[in-house]
Amino acid sequence: MRLNVPTKVILLLILLQILIFCLSYWHEKVSFNLSVNQDKEIKMQFSSLPRLLGTTDYKALAEIKRTQQRIEKLQNLVKKKQQADSLKQQSQQIQIDTSQEAQKVKIHNYRKDSIFALDKFFQALYDLETQKSKKLIRVAHYGDSQIEGDRITLYLRKKFHKQFGGGGPGFIPIKDIYTPPAYSREASDNWIRYTMFHDIYINNRYGYGGLVFRFSNPKIRDSTIKKAYIAVSSNKYGNYTRAALLWGNTDTPCHVTTIIDGTVYQDNLPIQKEFGMITHHFRAGVPVVRYEFNAAQSPDIYGICLDDTIGVQIDNFALRGHGGQGIFKMSAEYLKSQYKALNTKLIILQYGGNGIPYVTGEESAAQFEAFFYEMVMFMKRANPDASILMISASDMAHKVDGHYQSYSGLGLAVNAQRRACERAGVAFWNLFEVMGGQGSILDWANQNPPLATSDFIHFSEKGCALVADLLYDALMNEYALFKKRIIQQRAKSLEKDIHHEIKRLP
Repeated sequence: MRLNVPTKVILLLILLQILIFCLSYWHEKVSFNLSVNQDKEIKMQFSSLPRLLGTTDYKALAEIKRTQQRIEKLQNLVKKKQQADSLKQQSQQIQIDTSQEAQKVKIHNYRKDSIFALDKFFQALYDLETQKSKKLIRVAHYGDSQIEGDRITLYLRKKFHKQFGGGGPGFIPIKDIYTPPAYSREASDNWIRYTMFHDIYINNRYGYGGLVFRFSNPKIRDSTIKKAYIAVSSNKYGNYTRAALLWGNTDTPCHVTTIIDGTVYQDNLPIQKEFGMITHHFRAGVPVVRYEFNAAQSPDIYGICLDDTIGVQIDNFALRGHGGQGIFKMSAEYLKSQYKALNTKLIILQYGGNGIPYVTGEESAAQFEAFFYEMVMFMKRANPDASILMISASDMAHKVDGHYQSYSGLGLAVNAQRRACERAGVAFWNLFEVMGGQGSILDWANQNPPLATSDFIHFSEKGCALVADLLYDALMNEYALFKKRIIQQRAKSLEKDIHHEIKRLP
């Protein structure tokens, strides 16, 4: 027999009265204990249902609401306690290398205003590792001939790609005096190369690599249409899925034809002074990317990037003979816009070698310190959202009385660089000490196979790979310390919240 709705309600009320009668034999209060911390236990006490129903309806409803709120707060406390315990376990599982070997090659991760020098870069890495972010993080590696031709940078890039993802060789200049093995490049012969060191440009609006390329002379103005091209690929080095042309400072419109794997893209560069990018995506592979330009006046072209869309990319910016002084010729504000657009989170400065012969005493060492302090402070202004790491000058030797020996001022110069970094609150890696200090370049050159070349200045390819390995391991050890520290801080913060919420429980 099917019951109608009124009958169902009457039956439910009868059942409820029977249930109330049965419960009236219970104690007036029900209590239980809940463990939230090792030394904290909450004792909760609730009025029994008969007692509730013995009061007025308003009081009963209020008591029920309070009880529900207590239960919800307790459930949240239990969840927070579980999260805190889980974070503590994660922290314990992070391995830190505390061996003597690790201490010899460690990075001085100086702390300033409660922030460690590499925290911004490490936070970006952590967001990538935990999939909180799905962006490409860029690292800009600046230096002299010691890193020319993608030396050292290439091996670092491979390490980061393997651990954090990424692909492609990163930044490729339109024209250079050296073509590294990481990529191939073919270009028309009308490109003019300007750098922040040689062939200074007419203004300070350089690309973030300290370079400007043009297919027409900016001092010669005519309306003749000019053409140029550049084709790049990286068939010796990993897949990439994105090509970006970096440009700016356009006086006249410029038409750009991009050809990738037979697909043709047509773009027009408008007249503007700001930094711009033309970006094209494609399936992962190693295609040749060709750009063809057509304009009365060349825009400023800064280079090409072949990358993946997620992971870590390291760009190599090497200028032979450069001591770092050219950095001050660049516009910090213009650099800032590029670093932001490219998501550059770490700047590595590897200079000093070209200035070592001139450090001969305390006075010249003090000048060396002042110079590098100003350099890192300039980079801080140009990219306040990035970390900065300075790599010291390496050991290097010259002939004295017919025998090679290390430059006498090396120790003074490296200590000057370290002091500059400590004052500025940026990270410092003492490559001179990592190598073994005074005279180590001779040992490196005499090893089999040699780790340094016969000029007793530059590293061999084997030496470059070793330096990259040591630097990467030092970075990852600091990164592990960072992860341990922030996970422990989160656990402590949760436990503090639990403590306060216990006190506020009704």
